[in-house]
Amino acid sequence: MLKRMSSDDKSSTLTKRAAGAELAKIEDSITTMLHRAEALAWKIGGQVDRIATEGLHLAKGYASLDTYLDARFPQGKTQLRVYRRVAIAFEEANVKKHGVSKLDVGLRYLEAIGKSAEPRHLLTLNIKVPTDGKRFESIPFPRATYTELQRAVSAARLRPEPEDAATAKAAKRVEALLQLAVAAPTGTYRHAPRVRVRPNPNGKGGLRIDVLGIDGDDMKRIGDALAEAQFEADDVVVPKKSDAEKRKTRPGAH
Repeated sequence: MLKRMSSDDKSSTLTKRAAGAELAKIEDSITTMLHRAEALAWKIGGQVDRIATEGLHLAKGYASLDTYLDARFPQGKTQLRVYRRVAIAFEEANVKKHGVSKLDVGLRYLEAIGKSAEPRHLLTLNIKVPTDGKRFESIPFPRATYTELQRAVSAARLRPEPEDAATAKAAKRVEALLQLAVAAPTGTYRHAPRVRVRPNPNGKGGLRIDVLGIDGDDMKRIGDALAEAQFEADDVVVPKKSDAEKRKTRPGAH
């Protein structure tokens, strides 16, 4: 333990220097051991992946990989799955340099921002780390700390992702044509429900369709019209309407 001495005390300066030198030695030792530990974690992840891909756990009567990992190893499925995930995504040298934990949270960041790039691109990615309020600081992944990455993941999961241009365009097309499909039949002037279509906010692709304001006595007709409107993201097929009918598709019109 360092003694509390005045700043101009020579022995205090020497003590601090000695402590600094000792700390440097310990840091070097920890770094060396961590490199070995990360290399072992990468190898363990590869072994777990082999068990999973070849179904070797079935030979012991375990129906699932998770059950097997929990039963056979004290680290359990959560830790060993992280090892496997990182081992699959990165080379051993990268795991030794950055560590399993940091690379794993980096992969979670890629997922949170909807990045389709290969995992290796994470190593050169700038991470948007929240600072204060609505501000973000762009930090290269190698310089970002584990805590900063965790904050970046949390922030990314809270903010809406930018819509893919093609999906957004398809959403508008589907919305217009489904609005036409639920328009009032020829010769009638009744309320038309409002159709709203947007890219699915769950991040799994596809479209989300909302139909708002359906009259109680018009539910069957609307349901049948929507059921007949078969479409895909880039191709929509709906019952054809005349130009006169198109003019009566205003939402809320009676």
